[in-house]
Amino acid sequence: MTRIAVVGCGFVGSVFTTEFLKRCFAGKMEPQFLFIDDDTVESRNCANQNFVLADIGRPKADVLAAAARDSDRYAEYQQVRLSADNLDQLLADSYLVIDGVDNLATRQLLWGYAMRTGTPVLHIGISEQGTGKVEWSHPLHQTFSLRPDQTVGKEIIDPPSGVTPPCELARMRGVGLNVGFAAACAAAIYYGFDPESHLQGIPTAGYLTDWHATPTGYVPQRETWSSIREEAACPAA
Repeated sequence: MTRIAVVGCGFVGSVFTTEFLKRCFAGKMEPQFLFIDDDTVESRNCANQNFVLADIGRPKADVLAAAARDSDRYAEYQQVRLSADNLDQLLADSYLVIDGVDNLATRQLLWGYAMRTGTPVLHIGISEQGTGKVEWSHPLHQTFSLRPDQTVGKEIIDPPSGVTPPCELARMRGVGLNVGFAAACAAAIYYGFDPESHLQGIPTAGYLTDWHATPTGYVPQRETWSSIREEAACPAA
């Protein structure tokens, strides 16, 4: 099954979904989707996330699943918080996992899932400094900068309760859009759809590409790119 599980349906998760659905249409890719998030849309989300006032009160995962179905893609959702107790059940049969969460603990949990199962996980993140990263986790591509062995001795903590996280700040809108666009590009390349020819004619199916984003654009981090087994990737058409 070529199912994509999108974990975290807020700012970067919603931007990724909107852009990737466009690329699915252009590249004739037909993945199924599972959206996972325990949160509902609040009025403050409409200022920065890809939601509108009519969505207030609906589960964020439901809104994105509906958008996927409107694009003629099969989609389901689960209004639940991913945890060590449920991730194996929720992510079973997923061909690819998108990490759009906003907390370190869940990101590291997803990193561990990728290392243990060999399922590629695409992490999308925004720093407090206003930059964005798109990084993959896979046993053959261990560039994820927040994996546990890379954070030893570093002060990397989640924002304390009551403090607005970067993904909620309107000033992060630019970098959030660009990191979402970059993630959609990375996922499409993995599927074998590369209209901008980032790999310059090389068959792209199975390539894991990392990216850096700022408020004004996004650029590939080509020195980190690698290819996993090509037979694992889904053809673009």
